Amino acid sequence: MERTTITPTGSASLLTSFDPHACLCDIGNQTEEWRVDIWSGALALSALQRPNVRLERCFAHLGRIAERTATIFAAEEKAGRGGPDAALTALRGAVYRENGYAAAQTPSADIYQETDLVHVIDRRCGLPEALAVILIGAGRAQGWKIGGLDFPGHYLVRLDWDGRRILLDPAQGARQMEARDLRAILKKHAGKDAELSSAYYDMSPPRATLVHLQNLIKFRLIADEDYAGALECVERMLLFAPRENRLFLDSGVLNARLGRIDPAKEALTTYISNARNPQDRAEAQALLLSLNWER
Repeated sequence: MERTTITPTGSASLLTSFDPHACLCDIGNQTEEWRVDIWSGALALSALQRPNVRLERCFAHLGRIAERTATIFAAEEKAGRGGPDAALTALRGAVYRENGYAAAQTPSADIYQETDLVHVIDRRCGLPEALAVILIGAGRAQGWKIGGLDFPGHYLVRLDWDGRRILLDPAQGARQMEARDLRAILKKHAGKDAELSSAYYDMSPPRATLVHLQNLIKFRLIADEDYAGALECVERMLLFAPRENRLFLDSGVLNARLGRIDPAKEALTTYISNARNPQDRAEAQALLLSLNWER
């Protein structure tokens, strides 16, 4: 099995000195994608959104999930049922059977209810992306190679084990997904002529999963015309994903909508300097030029 070397979320994260802003900045400075602690990052984002929240109980809860995952896996191995099947049994047992996590069945008016990890822990319910964060953290605490998978129309979790690629649906109790399941999801999302592609199976590292989760919040806020809230979301993402160039475009557009011309121009200039696609650069330059005319 391919293994990763990580520092599991545990006692160190329970320190009362936990600083969410510093935590996200540390993630932003981390250049080794697979060393990002997804649980600490998700809880730090929760703390920035709700400054008075107490994270100790959340870290303790997640720590117990990691411990139970290890215990169940060890019991399966002792019983002669090792390998990926034992890993799946451990994840399902620790997350779903023992703690009752489930996917949200109907959209909430408050996007944070479904995506914010503290809310999800309290309610034991959330979007598949939020449940994926819990599964990924539990697996990575064991040293397993596990990450998100941004499959068209449905977020999944991918576990790699001795050359095998195992896809799990966090919305269905970590049910293993077969090709026929994926084909059905794809055709429902992209049309009956859509076919599976190798590009759909790329595993997302922890940082990318956190970006994906925050993008869900950003898109909902933009749809609600809460541009100030969406900008705050983008600024949080820039703390832990400063090399995600698209975020500077988002920042520029949202600042412009809010009439903040100088920050908009600064963000767009940064985006243009790093954009690789000529058309993307040209579109951003046109927006920047229009802002210059407004002054």
